Amino acid sequence: MASTFNCTLTTPEHELFSREVSYVDLPAHDGQVGILANRAPMLVKLGYGALTLKDASGAETAMFIGGGFAQVKGGGVEVLTDEARKLDELTKAEADEAMSNAQALEGASPADAARKQRETERARAMQRLTAG
Repeated sequence: MASTFNCTLTTPEHELFSREVSYVDLPAHDGQVGILANRAPMLVKLGYGALTLKDASGAETAMFIGGGFAQVKGGGVEVLTDEARKLDELTKAEADEAMSNAQALEGASPADAARKQRETERARAMQRLTAG
């Protein structure tokens, strides 16, 4: 039984990586989901938060991702997201600015309210990940 599987992370701009990993931790819209090799197929709606990958040597890579979908199928994981960046590049000042910008959004339409909610959720996740 294989202990590693391929994980691909893609944004609309480009594929960020495709490599063998032993574990993936995804920020699903309703909580974290851990994935090991030979996981049953599933489709996950992603939220905002940390994506953690562990390779066969045990080295970890952490990324901030902003929504999207992940598919576990055929012995691999494909993550499609609007935003992805290394977690260590994210700063508290940037997270606080994102929150200020989200709170400043105005508009009376349902679409405006939904955008404000999404941006606030994104900023909260950024603040949570940069706290401490």
